[in-house]
Amino acid sequence: MKSEDAFIVTLPTSIANNASVKDMLNRVFRVTEENKYVIKSCLDIHTNPDLLDIYDVLVQIFADNKAGRCSLKFLSPDHTEIHPNDPVYTTADGIFSMVLEQRYTPLDYAVRTGTWEDRNTLIEWLQEYALLYFINVEDELPNRLINLDTCSKFIDVVNRLHGKGMVDVSNPPNTFSLSNKGQCEINDVLDHMQAQLSQYNIFEDVLYDKDTNEVEFGTGRGANLIIQTLETERLDAVSLIFLKIMSETSPKDLNIDWRNAIQDEEFFEELIAPIADHDRIDECLINQVIETGVSYMIQTEKEFSEMEMIHKAQTFDETVIK
Repeated sequence: MKSEDAFIVTLPTSIANNASVKDMLNRVFRVTEENKYVIKSCLDIHTNPDLLDIYDVLVQIFADNKAGRCSLKFLSPDHTEIHPNDPVYTTADGIFSMVLEQRYTPLDYAVRTGTWEDRNTLIEWLQEYALLYFINVEDELPNRLINLDTCSKFIDVVNRLHGKGMVDVSNPPNTFSLSNKGQCEINDVLDHMQAQLSQYNIFEDVLYDKDTNEVEFGTGRGANLIIQTLETERLDAVSLIFLKIMSETSPKDLNIDWRNAIQDEEFFEELIAPIADHDRIDECLINQVIETGVSYMIQTEKEFSEMEMIHKAQTFDETVIK
């Protein structure tokens, strides 16, 4: 980060050199409307009108960290790591300088929210369905054999799927192909994903006006709240979004060797990053948005049905006249 782009905080004497980094961050970026109002009133928006937006971004980063969506690392300007319990050291002017590194952690977040039993179970599921999908999109010819790399983790995934009857392992043992059961399985989960997400597509473009509490859909200017909606509805957002991303992706698009990629947890962290890094609104508002969206869909479907009936009636009248 360039020094001119830094967010400089001048701390009051009650905090400067008298508190830990953790205590200071909790005080400055505590996610309550009252605390945000107090802090924002101290910002020098005359010098920099963007400070309010910058502060909101920083508050959201710490909120994401508290919710388990991301991890944070603190560094001094010379890149020495700063630990949360370290004391705050400021300049004579009360200025504290710190570099913030944010890393989204969708795998840990999925486990923390209770969607998945543990990290290992989730990773194994992602590996298996990634392998089924990649074989499916690359294996256009029936019973085509694919060379098997000698990587142990990859072999483990193949063996698990072979044990479930979804992959046929042929002789010599370094080749395999998708079985009929595996073909049916990947087709079924993709069809289920598309059918389920089609019910929530309206929430991909939501414009919410806090002043009037009005909600608009499909304006092209709204936020994508589909993941927050899925989570609120207690659906498995991880598997649905993962399958959606996979269905819109090919190994060529990703520029990867998929046989190596599915062995790497980092590959899945990046692939399903939207699970942790997505648009969201206040938790107290999302239910209102969902209710409005459902009502909007029902009304739209009703209007479409009425127009379809009118069209059929007009077509029938024209046929009778002829």
